[in-house]
Amino acid sequence: MKIFQFRLQKLLQVKTYNKMQKQKELSQAERMRRMEEAHLAMLQQHLQNEIEALKAQKRDHVDVSRLTRSVHYQQRLLTNMATQERVITDACRKEEIKRGRLIEATKEEKTFEKLKERQQYRYLVELDHLMQKENDEISKNVFMRRSQK
Repeated sequence: MKIFQFRLQKLLQVKTYNKMQKQKELSQAERMRRMEEAHLAMLQQHLQNEIEALKAQKRDHVDVSRLTRSVHYQQRLLTNMATQERVITDACRKEEIKRGRLIEATKEEKTFEKLKERQQYRYLVELDHLMQKENDEISKNVFMRRSQK
């Protein structure tokens, strides 16, 4: 009897490759989200530093031009932070979409893996049945020869 060969092996390989691609896409999306979150944290730190510097300067001497520049800078930082929060929300949404696609690809791959296992099991059962049949035939022939003597 021939060795077991899964008829849909190429399709299974395609599904496995597809799953690996989806994993890469998800990891890239996660990396982008983390980078955007780090950028937001940096903007928040700049705002905190500017506020601390302004507080320190208030104790000594208040310069109107410095105060005006600081207020404009803080407003720009707040605007950038709001924009960055929207970017992070969008990155999270994209990440969830990619995670869903990965889950679907994994389910498809597992479906084909289960099909392969079932076909392999059927093959082994059939092989066992044929081996048993062959052994029965050999036993029958041996018995017939011995009984003729």
